[in-house]
Amino acid sequence: MGNAFFEEYRAFENELVERFNLHPFFVSFGSLPNEAVMAALLQLGFISLEFVRWYERAKLGMTSEEAKELIRCILRDEIPSRLPTHQDDRLADLLAMGAAKERVLNEPASERTVQTVRTLYELVRYPQESYDLRVLVYLRIFGEILVAETYGHVVRSMGERFGLQPECSRFYEPHYRHDDKDEGGHSVKFERELEKLITDEHMLALAKSASEAAFTDRYKFYDQFVE
Repeated sequence: MGNAFFEEYRAFENELVERFNLHPFFVSFGSLPNEAVMAALLQLGFISLEFVRWYERAKLGMTSEEAKELIRCILRDEIPSRLPTHQDDRLADLLAMGAAKERVLNEPASERTVQTVRTLYELVRYPQESYDLRVLVYLRIFGEILVAETYGHVVRSMGERFGLQPECSRFYEPHYRHDDKDEGGHSVKFERELEKLITDEHMLALAKSASEAAFTDRYKFYDQFVE
């Protein structure tokens, strides 16, 4: 018999994904002007720039060596040896989509974006009860699953909108694939560790609470694009 507590948690995650895609920004995504989409991508860039620092900070508080190694593997993907970093790839995609390099590098972060980043570090503060569980959930929801959902919208329209075909994308399409929970990428790697931890009602409740907190921070980020 499988881990029923973990399966219930996975079902809760699926509900969060459905709620996420019902945000007005995504509901209206297909009809948004290209400039509105580009403005959102530039604000998302500030969160992307925090990825390595945030994951490193989260890892330092963990006690499980397996959980730490999971984070290390993801960070090695982010900054591969002798290859462009993911930030190099992000810039390449944005330039290919018609953004000016000067704008990409000098666009100011909005107040909501700054608050979103600040909350990220509040989520991984140390200590807190069941740190490894909570933080793995934060990273999986905010840093992997909901990223894939966002980039899915971008990838499906980037060719028509900006002339960049998905197969030519160096950042958005690859991240969509390796962060998606159904594609066997980073999100799935988290499952192996979470299944070991979510083994009773209490841990299930903690995991749901953590996932809701991560969801809320990511969800509110998009409010700025529909206000």
